[in-house]
Amino acid sequence: MLLVAVLAAAYGSFMTFGGLLPTAAQAASGQSLEDLIGAVVKIKSHINPDGSTIRNLGRDREGTGIVIDADGLVLTIGYLIVEAYSAEVITNDGHTVPATVVGYDHETGFGLLRTLAPLKVRPLPLGKYSDVKENDNVVVASGGGSDNVARATIVSKREFVGNWEYALNEAYFTSPPTPPGAAPR
Repeated sequence: MLLVAVLAAAYGSFMTFGGLLPTAAQAASGQSLEDLIGAVVKIKSHINPDGSTIRNLGRDREGTGIVIDADGLVLTIGYLIVEAYSAEVITNDGHTVPATVVGYDHETGFGLLRTLAPLKVRPLPLGKYSDVKENDNVVVASGGGSDNVARATIVSKREFVGNWEYALNEAYFTSPPTPPGAAPR
């Protein structure tokens, strides 16, 4: 199975991190499913009191990120960290590490954090979005470990426009469409 890391996004929706799926060769490199799930972490951020996004997104935000290098670089959805004055990353074993905002890319909607100390988890190997096809079986994961993992199938890859000014030219749609932890295992 492929690991599709998802973020529980605003308004009860969720989306995938396109381009971060391990290929068969990467999966054969010795990383177990637990290793892959371990790279999916929780993120908490606190937003500047005068931030322009507070009205719609709140001052305290929580979500999910993916560890993408051994030095604590974490990819997340940008709204979690835009205008943040502090952030922290929580591993699946409950270890909390402060992080700094590296950047936010308005065009893609992604953000990057760097933890102030290594996380001691194996980073998620990068794959190719184009390798994922309709009817592929996947694992949907959210930060918090194996309790927040569900099986799913890619049923479509098509445009997605969210009601929070978010558009993806080719997003994954899965079945079941429920967030991790709520889907039957």
